[in-house]
Amino acid sequence: EGAVADSFSLVFSYRKNGKIVEFDQLDFPPDFDSTYEFIERKDKLIRRGNATPAIVDFSLKSAAGNDTTLQILNQPGYYVLFYIKDVNNFSGFDKSSYSQVVNKCRQKNIPFFYVTATPDKTIHFFGDAIADKILICDPTIIKTAARANPTYVLMKQANILYKRSYADTYKFVDILDKLKAGE
Repeated sequence: EGAVADSFSLVFSYRKNGKIVEFDQLDFPPDFDSTYEFIERKDKLIRRGNATPAIVDFSLKSAAGNDTTLQILNQPGYYVLFYIKDVNNFSGFDKSSYSQVVNKCRQKNIPFFYVTATPDKTIHFFGDAIADKILICDPTIIKTAARANPTYVLMKQANILYKRSYADTYKFVDILDKLKAGE
């Protein structure tokens, strides 16, 4: 919010009567017609903005190694990303409150994904049934995005709506409870 995007000018190259003519999107030639033959368009950076995200190399991969980032972030409706940096370091993690989140998501038809750097250990900890819901991500990115291990993040498309650590699972369940199914 409040970020300024990069500003670009579009520079077009056309051929007219054997000569290459270049112009930007604001200065089309007054005689521009079908006799102009398109060559290329270049985006020229005019002013660098400040809309650089804190995490620039974020990606979510399937177990097969396919990049599913855009597929996940562009899906309609709500979904939950459950960030797990290390299942061996779950001090204070309560599996019963985790089950409340998973069950609430199931009731509301909200997809639930496990974002982890250690898919085999995560599947071993939570069970084989989650294998098709595993998304692989770099552990440093998980730490940056989640801060606590583990962390629940409610998403709607690429927007983070609500984020809570495992210690506040009950608050996360309350938020899920207030959502309308199918939104």
